[in-house]
Amino acid sequence: MNNNLNNESTNNENVVFVPDILEIFKPRDKEAFRIIVSSGVSEEKDAKELIIDRFIEEKDKSISSHTAYLHIKTLCDMGLLKKKRMSTGYRPFNILLVTPLGQHLYRVLFRKEPPVQEHYKLLKEHSSIPHAYMIKDVKTVLEKTGNFSKITMGRRENRIPLYDGKSVIPDIIAYINDKPAYFIEVECGNHNQEQFNEKLNKLVGITKTVIIVGRNREDVTNLLKPQVDKYIKFKHLDVLKFSETHIYLFSITDLSRGKFTFHYDMSSDEPIYGFGRKAKEV
Repeated sequence: MNNNLNNESTNNENVVFVPDILEIFKPRDKEAFRIIVSSGVSEEKDAKELIIDRFIEEKDKSISSHTAYLHIKTLCDMGLLKKKRMSTGYRPFNILLVTPLGQHLYRVLFRKEPPVQEHYKLLKEHSSIPHAYMIKDVKTVLEKTGNFSKITMGRRENRIPLYDGKSVIPDIIAYINDKPAYFIEVECGNHNQEQFNEKLNKLVGITKTVIIVGRNREDVTNLLKPQVDKYIKFKHLDVLKFSETHIYLFSITDLSRGKFTFHYDMSSDEPIYGFGRKAKEV
């Protein structure tokens, strides 16, 4: 998937002259276009909610989720927006990209630059668009528990200096009573073993409870669990047991249910399973 989504160009057949667009631009579609672009939102569901809220304010009794969808579809058909299907493993959703034509039209109509969209801001903070939205979803899941006073996912605010002059940047830090309580790594499974070991070494240096969240149970089982197994052999089980280190693996869905996928308590090199026949009450 192309992560630099804002740089995608429209197909030649979709590029039409601005006067032609203005001639067929209905007032409600124009207002929907203004609402979406000026807000900087990327997710289609957020765009729908903004359109509905705005039209309700104007006492438009005909507005509904379906009519909001139709406004968005019209803008896509006109080449002003483009949909991209995404999935974090927790939920599928659409991102709306403002095309170069849409950006140009916004400048013509409103005499100002279009705001930077959410997905592009997230990309500046994280390695890829899918990874960024996985982190966002994990943050949302944690917020819904109501257990934390603050949850951060920005690289600058999450940077923690280490004793050797290096630093570690957890994807998420969850606070209890305004003190860091959990340092969470969200993994797509793209790191090689050396990179994975280095990241875990840093996390083990700042916490006894290492939490790693993957896209879904399949990725956690087939990609992340083997890497943790190799890390334990690399670091040595006795060393991790002596330091009272626990490593938890979650899929985002399991996390949302309050269940771990795997838990390494270092009593052996085999984890406790949180699901299936090997599940164990702890």
